[in-house]
Amino acid sequence: MSRPTTKKNITYKTDKITKYFSENRMSFESFYNSEKEMMKTIDWFPGITVLDVGCGCGGLGRSLNQEFGVTNYTGVDIHAGSIEMARLLNLDLGFSFVNSDLLEVEMNALFDVVVSFSCVDWNIETESMISKCWKMLKPKGTFLATFRLTKKNTGFDKKSYQYINYEGQKRGEIAPYVTASYNDLFNIGKKLECSNISLNGYFREPSPVAVTKYSELFFCCVAFTKG
Repeated sequence: MSRPTTKKNITYKTDKITKYFSENRMSFESFYNSEKEMMKTIDWFPGITVLDVGCGCGGLGRSLNQEFGVTNYTGVDIHAGSIEMARLLNLDLGFSFVNSDLLEVEMNALFDVVVSFSCVDWNIETESMISKCWKMLKPKGTFLATFRLTKKNTGFDKKSYQYINYEGQKRGEIAPYVTASYNDLFNIGKKLECSNISLNGYFREPSPVAVTKYSELFFCCVAFTKG
């Protein structure tokens, strides 16, 4: 199967996404250490508003509620099955969920924190999604996102792809496996005119279901502060 060639964000159909995210990443401890360490750097004050881009089944919202007392949480995801499950799993918390491509979302409010874990680098319109996340962030707010970085000076590389298969098999639907360079990361910060960039991450081999030329990547969680 060839990689995606569409220039619009891909709407995923497989129910494997719903199954995985309804059973995983549903508690704070289940998130990657890099994500947890960066979440701990945020001042989670009472009434803080959070937008979760690529929210899956809303596990981040539950985790932030349990760990930091977050109650004002909105999740957006392009995958319909995951949003349906998110609403069921979070009835007790009263969270809001939107089934849409982020680029088509219109909201009246801005948010104190915008989070995008495994989303902007998991679809094709990476740069546009980053820009949209930033526009939906309040001044002095934090945009928290995950990236795959390579030492090579590539620009956003969208030639790699991965199979949406949580059993480690290279079959099923495929998604972009977007990589960037270290320079790209800081160029993002420069373009956004952010006041601060901080990150936490680790080196490891690419996912076993990825098809890519890279043998090692730096997986990181990055906080951009809106100055």
